[in-house]
Amino acid sequence: MQKNDLLSPSVQYNIIWFIIGAVLLLLIIVLYTYIFWTTRKKKIRTLATLPVITQVHVSIDALREKYLKIITTIEFQYQNKEIDLRQLHLLLSTTVRLFVYEVKGISVHKLTLTEIKNADLVKLYDVIVKYYPLEFDSLQNGDANNSVALAKGMVQQWS
Repeated sequence: MQKNDLLSPSVQYNIIWFIIGAVLLLLIIVLYTYIFWTTRKKKIRTLATLPVITQVHVSIDALREKYLKIITTIEFQYQNKEIDLRQLHLLLSTTVRLFVYEVKGISVHKLTLTEIKNADLVKLYDVIVKYYPLEFDSLQNGDANNSVALAKGMVQQWS
């Protein structure tokens, strides 16, 4: 056994190294928490989880008139070459979705085409399915008058 006078004294480190180590450890914990929090599996929103707005009794005739004016304005913008054919179809699609949203209270303006089909909104689905190729096609082909008539017809016939 060695004598105590031969042992070297313990080494004292500067406090700054402890602080640096603690900060680095804290940064690692924060980084892992951030990565975990941002990549966690989020709740999938479906039609069943979307809130239904409370029905305010607005006359469907007033809504029809409002949206027919909007559709006519979009048609006028297209005829004056303020918007192109793709924008026309995009605006018509959005307009008929918002019409159904105001009439039914279902947030169809946030739904995909498949979700609209599953929501049993057949009239809206039939209109939107005809607009989809024209909205997203690289070539601008299609009949603007037919598209406007289709939107007006859906708004007028909605019950």
